[in-house]
Amino acid sequence: MPEQTSEQSSHLLAGRPARLIKPIFLLRTAALCLAPASASGSAAGPVARVLMVDSYSSSDIWSTNLRQALIAAFSGEHGHPAGFETFEFCVRYQPGLAPAPGDVESLQAKIDGTGYDLIVVANNPAANLFLNGELRVPAGTPVLISAYNGSLEGKIPAAMELTGIENALNMQDNVLMG
Repeated sequence: MPEQTSEQSSHLLAGRPARLIKPIFLLRTAALCLAPASASGSAAGPVARVLMVDSYSSSDIWSTNLRQALIAAFSGEHGHPAGFETFEFCVRYQPGLAPAPGDVESLQAKIDGTGYDLIVVANNPAANLFLNGELRVPAGTPVLISAYNGSLEGKIPAAMELTGIENALNMQDNVLMG
């Protein structure tokens, strides 16, 4: 596959269903696009600390595959993964499929106490906590929402460095895809 420029990669993200883009290419591209700039305006070094916030848990195959793809995408040149942490809300086992308030407080404390280079948020229950301001990130910390079911248009806070991958709500395409 030919090398994509940052501008071409950003164009690929706009309005495309996630199933059309290879996951690791997408994650690497997003990391490059979201990497904070240094005071001189040049890109910062490699992403060293990544936090994956998962609505569900590692018992879900989707979550396991996403975590493995992220670790592969952020592996160092010697094959060692970057500092990688996971926080799981396990909403599948919570009343109303909503994160428990104590879990939200714990995650906020973790975000406040640790400097992350990138936060990747998987699925709507966790993503909505960032979109509605219940969870806050330090200024300059990029957030990537992975697999948001529905449209993000008009939901992303203006001051937040956040982008997302929308899943089209089209069950017919999902059935046809197998």
